[in-house]
Amino acid sequence: ITDFPLHVWVFQPKKMAEMLASTISPSPSPSLSSPLSSSVPPSSSTLPLIHIIAHTSQEVTVKLERLHFLFLMRFKDSLQGFKNTLMKFLSIQSIIESQSEAFQIQIQQEE
Repeated sequence: ITDFPLHVWVFQPKKMAEMLASTISPSPSPSLSSPLSSSVPPSSSTLPLIHIIAHTSQEVTVKLERLHFLFLMRFKDSLQGFKNTLMKFLSIQSIIESQSEAFQIQIQQEE
């Protein structure tokens, strides 16, 4: 592997959940509670310890064994499938939202 610049971002979900849980104060009335105050933060056992994202602006050359290469190719395919599913969901969601807005406008105009 040759030298290359690398940017790394590290995120600790457990600490973020603890911070959010400590900043949320209980609401005075249960009927008027906001979604944030009524939601329970995920248990610390279900959250990963650390998320790491790495980025490089240069091409990196790496030698892989066959099994590693197959794993990466299948992983790429599964990410592509997830992306396609997510894009379909988001486009359907935007269509539903635009139709509901148009329906609300028609109801308001008729009244």
